[in-house]
Amino acid sequence: MHLNYIEILSAIDDEIYETPKYYDYEILHKIKIDDVWKLQLNTNYSKTPLDESFEGSQCWWRIDNSISNGTADILAVLPDNQEIVIRFATISPPKINEYIRIYVPQYLIALKEAWSDYRWREKCALVLRTLKTNNINHKDIKLQTSNYETIRVNQAEAFNLLNWDISFLWGPPGTGKTFTLGALLAQLIIQYPSKRVLLLSTTNIAVDQALISVDNSMYSILGDSNFQQSKCIRAGSHYRASLYKGKEHLIPTNNRIMLKELSYHESNRPDKENIKEFSKWKLKGESIRRSINDKTEEMISNAHLVAMTTTRALFTIDKLKKYKFDFVIFDEASQVSVLQALALAPLGNRCLFTGDFKQLSPIVKSNISQTKYWFGHSMFHFRDEDLDSFCMLNEQSRMVKQICDLVSNIFYENKLIMASNIKDKKWLSEHRIYYSDLIKDKTVHIEIVEDNYTWSQKYNGPIRYNSAKFITDLCRDITEVQDQKTILILTPFRAQRLLIKKMLKRYGLKKIDVSTIHSAQGSQRNTIIFDIVDGASDFFADFKLNSSLINVALSRAMARLVIILSNRDLSNKILKKIYNKIGYTSNSLRDLTSYNVSEFVDDINFPHNMLNICVRIKDKIGKVVEIDQ
Repeated sequence: MHLNYIEILSAIDDEIYETPKYYDYEILHKIKIDDVWKLQLNTNYSKTPLDESFEGSQCWWRIDNSISNGTADILAVLPDNQEIVIRFATISPPKINEYIRIYVPQYLIALKEAWSDYRWREKCALVLRTLKTNNINHKDIKLQTSNYETIRVNQAEAFNLLNWDISFLWGPPGTGKTFTLGALLAQLIIQYPSKRVLLLSTTNIAVDQALISVDNSMYSILGDSNFQQSKCIRAGSHYRASLYKGKEHLIPTNNRIMLKELSYHESNRPDKENIKEFSKWKLKGESIRRSINDKTEEMISNAHLVAMTTTRALFTIDKLKKYKFDFVIFDEASQVSVLQALALAPLGNRCLFTGDFKQLSPIVKSNISQTKYWFGHSMFHFRDEDLDSFCMLNEQSRMVKQICDLVSNIFYENKLIMASNIKDKKWLSEHRIYYSDLIKDKTVHIEIVEDNYTWSQKYNGPIRYNSAKFITDLCRDITEVQDQKTILILTPFRAQRLLIKKMLKRYGLKKIDVSTIHSAQGSQRNTIIFDIVDGASDFFADFKLNSSLINVALSRAMARLVIILSNRDLSNKILKKIYNKIGYTSNSLRDLTSYNVSEFVDDINFPHNMLNICVRIKDKIGKVVEIDQ
């Protein structure tokens, strides 16, 4: 497959142009607290709300009649009130109604540099050509699965993927993708100790979880006596130290005492709202990190597995080219753009892409078609599900059957099923349904609210008061017997998130998480409450984005799923399909007059002659609400 490099570089330039190097915000209020400043900002000018991703960024401002301009670091972001806390300010921040500028990291520059190297980009193109025309099964890696008693059929099949030059592991929600990946990489390292792996993922927490999964599997096989602790290392300084308690060998340092101190320090993190304490806590943590000598450069050449984020890999690609990796493994690959994946893939001889292309996709700013193609798709765009180089994990144990059936039917063509080896005491306890006066003992419930959304000047976005009130009443009801931490409320709009949090706080329900959908991927809770607010919004006009966001929201639920809709929301095709699926599955249908489907099949108008009719198919009864061409 021939790649047009001019088109690719043009797409990168276009995305760079559409991605601001900085954002300007008007200062609405400021207050000095010890050595730091808290600033409330107006986000209307930049049209970019503040979130935690801005933490650690640099900010700058112009001061009239001053010899030098002001600079500072962003210590913390308080998104609920659109506030930032800055430290190390060289001079006082600007006055009220003046502007401050926030700079963000530019990984696209590093991406362009990689694609501008004509020798390297030929290797990038070879990866895609191999996938399309010459993907070989070398049959030289024979990983054992006997070490894993509870391994499922398709999880065992995934152990064959590393034989291919390029392979795909599709892991829908709850199917054990992280476990499977950890197990097969642990088995690779144990059976083939000369092989070297570069493990990449999209976020620091995802890297931590994937690496710890590998380590857990290795320990379960080898035990204390044979466990060699130097095989895997975590590159980068933004790891969550508390996750590495008892696993300090994964961090490339010889200062284990300070690493344990950092882990203890992180476990005592104060609330960001307590600015004085949070600032002191942050400074101490940074001091401890500086004292932990990073031995990554020394250890990377001898390590069998090196784990880091895709962004760090891109920024350090020239160094990584010096090391020879046999495999590059992309975790959460469905969120990595084609251009970024191709730029990093030649770092190894073979590649495995893992993820769920039915959930969140790579983010692209540009509306130009060629840029959207290269940045809006992941490598899963080139998959062939009929080949042995593709494996789907089809058994899940996160969701109870009713929720699994809904998610499987709407998003996975009924391929996602309940795992057979579950339902022990622990599973049953985690999936317990708590009775509610409002929704009884329903596993899946749709609440229809009368009002549609309204635009709120106070919260600067769309809100729906009635659904926020219902959520508050429901949470007050079920938290009488259910732990607040087992509930997660999801909504796509920040304004509604703020309204719900405020209403919950009024009744002392501070421990219930209220989150945007993007932040929720990878999490799960006993009870998920999903408030779409405005399903007919232009925000959901992109069918792929619409589908993936709703999929993520619904598939976080373990035992109970509550969806709040209005009639306006039902103009959204996916929400309408969900409503129809849930609305006509109750036992009350059995009390209605129904007809056997055989009475309709000989009619020339079949299947349209069944529309709005209650029909029987074997022992199933349902109302036909839509004809899918």
